Amino acid sequence: MGAKSLIDRLVKIRGIHLERETYRLRSKVDARCSLERAENSAQTIARQVLEEAKVLSDLAILGEARIKNARCASILSREIASTSQRVKQIYYRYVAAQKLQRALALREDRAREDKLDRESEQFLGWRRTRCRESH
Repeated sequence: MGAKSLIDRLVKIRGIHLERETYRLRSKVDARCSLERAENSAQTIARQVLEEAKVLSDLAILGEARIKNARCASILSREIASTSQRVKQIYYRYVAAQKLQRALALREDRAREDKLDRESEQFLGWRRTRCRESH
C-alpha cells in the first residue's frame, strides 16, 4: 500500500474520530443545558413554595433535587472540559494529517512537473540534433 493511500486513510480515520468526539461533546453540553433548565425550574418552584408558604417537606425535596442537579452539572462540566480537550487534540491531529496529505500531493505534482520538464528538454534536444543533422 502506497504512502498516498495510507495518508488518505489516516485523514479519513481522523475525520471520523473528530466527528464522533464532537458529537459526544455536543451531547454532554446538551445534557448540562437540560440540567441548568431543571435547576432554573426548581428555583422558580422553590420561590413559589416560599411565597405560598407551603409545607417545608416540599422545600426539602426541591433542595435535594437542586443539590443532585448541581452535582450532575459539576460532573458534566468536568467531562465537557475533558471531552473538549480531546476534541481539540483530535482536531490538531486531523489537521496535521491533512497537511501531510497536501504535502504529499504537492511533492507528487512537483515530481510530475520535473518529469515533464526533463522529457520536454530531451525532446527539444533531440529535435535540435535532428535539425542540425538534416542541414
